[in-house]
Amino acid sequence: MLSIYRLQNVSQALTYYKEDNYYSKENQEEYSEWYGIAAEDLGLKGKVKLKDFNYILNGCDKDGKLLVNKKIKEQKLSYETYYNVKNEYNKLINSLNIEDKYKDEISIVIKKITESNDKIPAKIIDNYEKKFSSLINNSNVISIDKKDKFKSEFKKINLNYKKIADRRPAYDLTFSAPKSVSIAALVGDDKRLIDAHRNAVKYALSVVEKEYSQTRIVENKNRNIILTNNIIAATFEHDISRKIDPQLHTHCVMMNMTKNNGEWRSINQDGFYYSSKKLGAIYQNELAKCIKKLGYEIQLNPNGTFDIKGYTSEHLLHFSKRSLQMKEMGSKNQKDARKYVLIERDKKVEGIPKKLTYNEWKNEAKILNITHPISSNLNTFNDPNNINKNDILESIILNSIKELTENDISLKKDKLHEKILIKSLGIFDYNEETKVKTEEYLKKKLI
Repeated sequence: MLSIYRLQNVSQALTYYKEDNYYSKENQEEYSEWYGIAAEDLGLKGKVKLKDFNYILNGCDKDGKLLVNKKIKEQKLSYETYYNVKNEYNKLINSLNIEDKYKDEISIVIKKITESNDKIPAKIIDNYEKKFSSLINNSNVISIDKKDKFKSEFKKINLNYKKIADRRPAYDLTFSAPKSVSIAALVGDDKRLIDAHRNAVKYALSVVEKEYSQTRIVENKNRNIILTNNIIAATFEHDISRKIDPQLHTHCVMMNMTKNNGEWRSINQDGFYYSSKKLGAIYQNELAKCIKKLGYEIQLNPNGTFDIKGYTSEHLLHFSKRSLQMKEMGSKNQKDARKYVLIERDKKVEGIPKKLTYNEWKNEAKILNITHPISSNLNTFNDPNNINKNDILESIILNSIKELTENDISLKKDKLHEKILIKSLGIFDYNEETKVKTEEYLKKKLI
């Protein structure tokens, strides 16, 4: 599974290094790594050091030299950010000794603006300040000194959140392993599965770099999207959820910068952002391939994911407390889940000894009478029954096209790749088979 989140500012991005860590800061560096052709060009290799991470987030090289144009342009604030703005204003307003009619008017303004959209232009914060200042000035029960004090507090809140409208520094692409893989790797102690996850993450990032590292160039008043084939990403691997369950996942902090003809430019997010399901399927497909090569059997799930065979639904649910919490909050899809995760998430517990956590998971597994799946010596990726792989793949391509064009005559290649991958998780290589055969088929059929 892949989730993508736009990081709004440098401070937020730095939490992946400073705070988004259940263990020690030393471990955070140990389980981090630079990725990308552009990263190598800047001498960013191996473990991610805080100083280098901070510099690159600010658009500088590792020596602090500015690489990008830091001209401020209006961004849109996330739901989480505006939720915090709303709460801070409400808290301040509730502390006012102001007439109810003015309080009601202010509440109406807040509700009208914050509920208008998930994404709201930063300039609307200025509208708050003007409206609130006007209402406070009209009050007859607040002294002039207190009016000035409260208006000053409003400006402080505004200043804090208007900073978020600066250049967006990066994007968080989080790849999460299926729960069964996390259990087998972290509770069942098959560390080869952790390597399989790492390889699958790097494979997916290589596709991002080859297919979706884009920037916009203006030529003769026309905007063109150019493929640059280079990215800078800092990866941070974690193995625990906020509910202290085994959850193998990697945050890939992809910088909002790529190089084109010697010039550093911002990344065009549309490509990878709107193809997140395809990229998630690519990660899953590569992970499934690696797991089958280790001798495990997998089973496909109705939602397009997979699991290692051998665990019951009870086992998976027991170690999925965070997912259950999201459902209880009313989450119906990934977008809802992301909103609840950002706003209602549990505070992270720092300084947890890994050994202690692992031992607790093992004790829970014993109570549930879990017998972990055992991998065989057989490489199930090269299934001897699948001799006619080309025929199988062509059949999957044909069925996928029929399903996608049943109600819509248009055919988007990324959607086609996504559907083919989901139908054939762990069978074909994306680059060498799925993509190549799809192109050949489309040319042959002139679609």
